[in-house]
Amino acid sequence: MMLLLRHIQVTKTNRIMKPFNLEEAKVGKPVCTRNGRRVEIISFENPSNNNYPILAKVFFGKDDYEEFTFTESGTFFVADKESEADLMMTEDETEIPSFWMQSCTEENTKINYIIKN
Repeated sequence: MMLLLRHIQVTKTNRIMKPFNLEEAKVGKPVCTRNGRRVEIISFENPSNNNYPILAKVFFGKDDYEEFTFTESGTFFVADKESEADLMMTEDETEIPSFWMQSCTEENTKINYIIKN
């Protein structure tokens, strides 16, 4: 039996997020900002800025967006200062046990949980 400790964050919309993973993002897994905004990655190689190689659309409404750049680790700031604009991975909610979905509904609640595999 293997125990896996994972860190997730829950927003008021019950979107389950985990820390940004460049490799997962490159294969098309969904990405959002730390504050829950929808993100579409445009490019992972921004030739005009080596510190911010990720170019992405951050949506503020259905069709209203702005383009922003991010570090390889998904941070908005180079100094790894935490920001609401940092990139996060959006987990498929079916992967999370239902009791977590019911009990973790406060905005930006950070929790750790264990899954038995």
